Amino acid sequence: MNKEHLVPQMLLRPWPFPRGAGRIVDKFFSGLHFRTNEATVQTTDGFAMTVNPNELIGRHIYLTGEFDRSIIEILCNFSQPNDVLLDVGANIGYVSACFLKNVQGSRAIAVEPQEGVLKLLRANLPPDRSTIVPCALSDTDGEVWFQTNKANSGAGRIVATGGQDAIRIQTQSADRLFAHASTSRIDLVKIDAEGHEKTIIESCLSHFDRLHPRAILFEDSAHDAPQISAMLTQIGYKTFGIEKSLVSLTLTENKRAHDYIAVSANREIPGPARNSYGL
Repeated sequence: MNKEHLVPQMLLRPWPFPRGAGRIVDKFFSGLHFRTNEATVQTTDGFAMTVNPNELIGRHIYLTGEFDRSIIEILCNFSQPNDVLLDVGANIGYVSACFLKNVQGSRAIAVEPQEGVLKLLRANLPPDRSTIVPCALSDTDGEVWFQTNKANSGAGRIVATGGQDAIRIQTQSADRLFAHASTSRIDLVKIDAEGHEKTIIESCLSHFDRLHPRAILFEDSAHDAPQISAMLTQIGYKTFGIEKSLVSLTLTENKRAHDYIAVSANREIPGPARNSYGL
């Protein structure tokens, strides 16, 4: 276990269910203070990560060894050896690092605009298997305001005007990203952009049609899922809401959810995904 706050770790690290430990962290241990803003910890997947335990994502990984296992589980079930993951909103790299650890011969393209977070992202991803894009993916090349959140770096988002804790960041269009990403394939996509998902997917649509990733996972904090689903349907995808319980994940049609997955009708679906989700 890690050096500080041993009692929460003794409770949370043996947690027997695939989900739920994070809610305990948020409800009972969100106020914990750590002496350092940078610690190297061991994850439940057996690799080390450098995190900031005084913000939400780092605190989860420090205390439990993991963060949002649902996304990792789905990505791994839909993956095949040598797959390439496009991770938009990569943050400190937990999703990409888990993907690289669990999928043989895989590569990750990690997109993240926050300078302070990028330091940890670069430390956490192997340079020989990853490409880091230090900007926000959007519909244009340029510069925008970005509202940071010191307590939860994953809650940072693009905003119309600057304010307290807002910074200027660079944006990159999908055309530029795919021209410079040094890859001729994308097999899986994860997008977590705090309300900017629709703009990102619209910008990427022609490239998704051309490369046809096997599955596209996206968060929907802006409630744009119907419009996103309609766009992806036009290029051969079927969208499912992701329902989570302590012990299972279910993919459901036509039901509001927080996270969604669009599955290609033109790519073979790996056996673990077919068996787990009835596809």
